[in-house]
Amino acid sequence: MESVEYTLGSSTRELASYLSLTRRRRHEVEYEVTGTIGKEDVEELVGKVELLEKEVLTWLRKKHPHLVPPGDA
Repeated sequence: MESVEYTLGSSTRELASYLSLTRRRRHEVEYEVTGTIGKEDVEELVGKVELLEKEVLTWLRKKHPHLVPPGDA
């Protein structure tokens, strides 16, 4: 996540920050606290990951079209 903004551009700064924050929260929850992540949190995270996937595929199409997975071209 540290390189997303630098690779995909500054338009992904907020998304990368959000995903880094949730990664750190997951680490805390996994090892220290249970029951603090709700269904809404999971749904929000899934939506953000799907957004990241779109950003990555857009970047790949522009910069490295030969790397775009079949069916995503």
